[in-house]
This record gives sequence, C-alpha cells and structure tokens, in this order.
Amino acid sequence: MLDAKNIGYEIEYISLSNRPQWFLEVSPHGQVPVLITDNGDALFESDAIVEYIEEVTPPLESHITPEQRALDRAWSYMATKHYLSQCSSMRSHDASTFQARAEKLNSIYHKANDKVAGLFSKANNLVM
Repeated sequence: MLDAKNIGYEIEYISLSNRPQWFLEVSPHGQVPVLITDNGDALFESDAIVEYIEEVTPPLESHITPEQRALDRAWSYMATKHYLSQCSSMRSHDASTFQARAEKLNSIYHKANDKVAGLFSKANNLVM
C-alpha cells in the first residue's frame, strides 16, 4: 500500500526465530508486519495497517464504490482467515496430511483466483 501511494518507508527485517526485544515490546503477538507511525505508535495486523494508511492518505482511486471497497475487504479477510491453514499445511508431519490440507487450500485459492481473473477480464474488455 505504501508503494502504491508513493509513500517513503524503511523496512527492518525481523528473524522470526530470533526476534529482538524491541520488536517483542511493540508487536503484541510477536508477528510481522508492524508499522511504526511518525508518532511512534506501533500498528499491527495487515488489514488494520492498510485501513490506517487508507485513512491518513488520499485514496488511490476515487471511482471505487463503497460496495467494491467492502468486497475488497471481504476477500482480504478471507485470505487472513486461511493464513493459519496455510502454515499448518506447511508443517504437516506426513504426505497424506499435507495432501489433505493442500487440497482444502487449493479449493479456497481457486475461488479467489477465479474471482480476480474475472475482474481482470472485465477490466480488459472495458479498455479494448
């Protein structure tokens, strides 16, 4: 979001296997991302950070309807809900467990991919 809005920022990479104390003090769950504002407040959770950036900067596109913004948030929330499922798939103890978890995730991601592909198709038809 910061790149899309041409807002400068600095990245500090955190080793999740060796989190520094200062990071643990600002990240309630010890997870990334964290955005530290100019006021020194530490914001966490991707969706909350994106919503904050949207609130404090001019919108990217003014023609987006409230319905579209709600749909965008809904798809983002859906991805967030399935993040832990993705992590558990990656930590599967055997091939059959991995296969079962991967099939569930693939089903979810295919739905999202089909939706996004349909949106790009509509956009390309409008441009042509």
